[in-house]
Amino acid sequence: MNNQLGIDLGTANTRICAKGEGILLRAPSVIAVRRESHAILAAGLEAKRMLGRTPHSVLAEKPIRGGTVADIELASLMLGDFLGRLGATSLLRRPTVTACIPCGVGENAKRALEDACFEAGASNVALVEKPMAAAIGAGIRVASALGGVLVDVGAGSTSVAVISHDGVVVSGVSKKAGDAFTEAIVEYLAKEHFILVGEGTAEAVKHRIGSLAATPDTRKLETTGKSAKMGGACRVYVSAVMLREALIAPAGILINTIRKALEETPPELSSDITKYGLLLSGGGAMLHGLPEYISAALGVRTSLSAHPRDDVALGLAAILDGGNETARYIVTRTR
Repeated sequence: MNNQLGIDLGTANTRICAKGEGILLRAPSVIAVRRESHAILAAGLEAKRMLGRTPHSVLAEKPIRGGTVADIELASLMLGDFLGRLGATSLLRRPTVTACIPCGVGENAKRALEDACFEAGASNVALVEKPMAAAIGAGIRVASALGGVLVDVGAGSTSVAVISHDGVVVSGVSKKAGDAFTEAIVEYLAKEHFILVGEGTAEAVKHRIGSLAATPDTRKLETTGKSAKMGGACRVYVSAVMLREALIAPAGILINTIRKALEETPPELSSDITKYGLLLSGGGAMLHGLPEYISAALGVRTSLSAHPRDDVALGLAAILDGGNETARYIVTRTR
């Protein structure tokens, strides 16, 4: 295995790629540990299945929130477990890591990501702006003089980047993203159906019948949870039509973030955007009908990337494979 790794440490999922080998690992960004000793019980998918189901002695947690490291110790333990699965770290082996950082974050957020990588076993850490990696992975010609717009809708944050001449000309960030749609479903079910559900159930509802499409949608889904009135288990039928009303509010925040970035875009690039449109990336962008909803709201053609979940990791892999030709995309190196 190559000793040069790229890491997309996302709020919902982590992806790891290696130079010349592409994406090697995809796993939920969740870890479960003993509360007292912080001994690892599970990481990734197995840990995700433990969310909301553990005794007090066990902590199942998402250490990445809003696109940045919220808990360095847990993030490093989780990442160390992932690297161990790949055989990337040992007493004699410490990989060099290129990791992604959202645009506009402060030095503390950068340092937290670097520290998590070092504690997980990295020998050196380089950082790349996440929108740039996503744009490269999505196939945008970032070196072109033409303006391209990449909207990366992750789980914990949304990044908007207007890209031209190998750089981010205008950027915007919002903490509302895929998780905001999930939270809206939780609130909708509690308010309208008096049923309390966990994040996992709400996420499943979102994936199966969540939609912002304007066309009539007759789909319904039976959902189980805890009765807000009686306290016991109950089940209700949820319709896609009614669910759409709950999803409009977080979609509006996302649209405002995009609109603000477009308003700040130089006129010379605005004409390119009008011609070529916006490209959506990230798992949160896969909500049914979201591209069409954005297009109708902003009057700009909007399309979904061919592989939205993997764009950032694919971009990192391309940067690693490009060697000196792509070294300009690395924004900082430490230690």
